[in-house]
Formats: sequence, C-alpha cells, structure tokens
Amino acid sequence: MARLMSCGIMMAAAALVVSCASEGSDEKRSARPGLPAPAVKLVFNEQGEAALPKGYRKWVHTYTAWETISKSFLNEKLTKTPEMHAVYVEPNTYRIFMKTGKWPEGALMVKEFSTTNTDPKDCSGPPAFTCKLGTARSSFPRSAPASR
Repeated sequence: MARLMSCGIMMAAAALVVSCASEGSDEKRSARPGLPAPAVKLVFNEQGEAALPKGYRKWVHTYTAWETISKSFLNEKLTKTPEMHAVYVEPNTYRIFMKTGKWPEGALMVKEFSTTNTDPKDCSGPPAFTCKLGTARSSFPRSAPASR
C-alpha cells in the first residue's frame, strides 16, 4: 500500500565530467576511437550545485527499485518513508559501456528519488494494493512494507 508522492531529484555522476572538446574546436570526440562521446555535459549553478540535465527521462532507463526505510547514502540519516529509485544513463554513454564494458570519462547518470506514503486510506486492500497516483493507478504486492 503505497502512494507515490512528488519529491526532489538527485543527481549521481558516474565519473568526472570532463569536456571532450578538441583544442580550438567545439567538436566532441570520444576517448575511444569509433565510439561517440557523451552528448551531455554536467552544468553547475552559481552555488556549485549540479543542474539536472533537461530531458533525462528520455535517456536509457537502467534501473528501478523500491527501497524500504533505510539509511540515505546522501546524509547517512534514516529515511522517513520508503522510496522508489530510478536510474537513467545518457544514451551515448550507455552505448560506450555496452560495447566496451567500461564507463567512459564524462559518463553521466541521473538517480531519481521519489518518496512514497504507506497510508491505507489511499489504497485498496489485499491480496495486492491498488493505489491512486494522480490520474494513474499502480499495484503493489501484499508484502509492501508498512509505515514505521
């Protein structure tokens, strides 16, 4: 029994993001001949915070997981609710990884966190819980963790 709630989005870069531009040219080149360079560079605001890349949800979706209440890797504090995690990888970066088995320099990934609420008033009951998610519905198995 969970209801997805909007939450902030965090960024996780897989490697240092370094410009692959040729000296005196804006043309991108790959560190590995014959492979495309990552198409997106990480951008920082005035406070030194990474800006979320536009259109990241159109990237290659590589992972989704339900994380129970646990310690956050961001600040080592216990999360207040279970979370859904989704990971997106920039398409050229993904192609390079699939071809070589290694993440290229400048690899960029986005890890999205969505908090959930286990309030039974918004969900139907067993054997599975169907919950309202705005205009959509989502089903969760009976073993979905309860609120602590």
